[in-house]
Amino acid sequence: MIQLLQYNIKVFNYLDKYNIFRDKMLDFYNIPAIDTHAHSFTSETQKLNVKDLPWQMYFASAKNPELQILYMHFIKEMGKYLKCKPDADEIVKIRNERSTDYKKYIRELYADARLEGIIIDDGYSEVAVSHALAKFDLNAFSDLTQITTRRKTRLEPLLRETIDRSTTFEEFESNFHAEVEDRVKNQGVMAIKSIIAYRTGLEIENPTSSEAKKDFNTCKENDAWTREHHFDIKRLRDYAIHMCIENCNKFKIPFVIHTGYGDVDCVIQKVSPLNLMPLFREENTRKVKLVLIHGGYPDSEAAGWLSSVFENIYVDFSVYAPYSHANLANKLLGVLEMGPTSKVLYGSDAGALPEGHWLSVKIFKRALSEALDKYMNFGSIDENEAYQIAERILYKNHQDVFGTNK
Repeated sequence: MIQLLQYNIKVFNYLDKYNIFRDKMLDFYNIPAIDTHAHSFTSETQKLNVKDLPWQMYFASAKNPELQILYMHFIKEMGKYLKCKPDADEIVKIRNERSTDYKKYIRELYADARLEGIIIDDGYSEVAVSHALAKFDLNAFSDLTQITTRRKTRLEPLLRETIDRSTTFEEFESNFHAEVEDRVKNQGVMAIKSIIAYRTGLEIENPTSSEAKKDFNTCKENDAWTREHHFDIKRLRDYAIHMCIENCNKFKIPFVIHTGYGDVDCVIQKVSPLNLMPLFREENTRKVKLVLIHGGYPDSEAAGWLSSVFENIYVDFSVYAPYSHANLANKLLGVLEMGPTSKVLYGSDAGALPEGHWLSVKIFKRALSEALDKYMNFGSIDENEAYQIAERILYKNHQDVFGTNK
């Protein structure tokens, strides 16, 4: 009897040690978040209508966006936030009443998610694609949202702009470097982003300047900007990637690159981050902090592995949040299988409406709680370590990579 009692006490102590008896999950509500990758919206979104709402909330490619489960989740979350029925008509009505003072509405919305900073992709498409981002006014956006806002600039529009105003390849190189320097020093750019996955894919080679010059001449002689001619200037595009990395090293800013699935325009068979291995092995690349935007969606395990074997590689979780919502915890577990917790960054890829930024943070915090709770139950980490990891992923890693304070 005594032995049985002693055994039961040992079992109880084991279960208690590994948090089996906890009646609630980790709560990261009060931890601030910085969105590493998002898009902007304008004051024109102050008033919404029910008809356009599904299309504005992530679902521009869907035939029936109102039937997507994520949209259903959004309606329910907005109903909770606005304290009304989870009904689109009522939500839009109450939302439009509260957004009469739009700055106040946004401030309260972001405060509910503890969203305290955003890095905005300032890019727009230099070619005709299914979805293009308009240029935006950083100061106007910062004034509207009233949170810390920084910008990253896109390579592809920059490439076209500098080629168009250059008559020789040498002039192009000079104009390109000068433009990057101006954007970093005078326009507040804190990272350069490439969407080469949408142009020629991620199998990036290391062409010589003479090879790039041939493509430059092709570009000047013909219209090489349409989708069917993207590969006509592949060597020039690859060369520009190396020019970006050179500038990122010079100005000590990160280089960020789209990886994984995207819109219908991406070169889908060449979007895996594993295609970037030759680039990652190059000596100059290793000197620059490089962020895998969208974490190679949906292959978070590959992204996590890359961050574990390359000291300078980081994983951004935009697109996973919000799209993976109910499955997001599993995606986080995937990247953390091998990826250090110091290499994972919160991001959303949200835009168009402030509610997109808000919803993504809410979803991500819940999923992060579920993922770390599982590690706690397995005995891998304790509660204090879980909160430290959450802080790293939600904002501290961002500060380490981009050199900014929340």
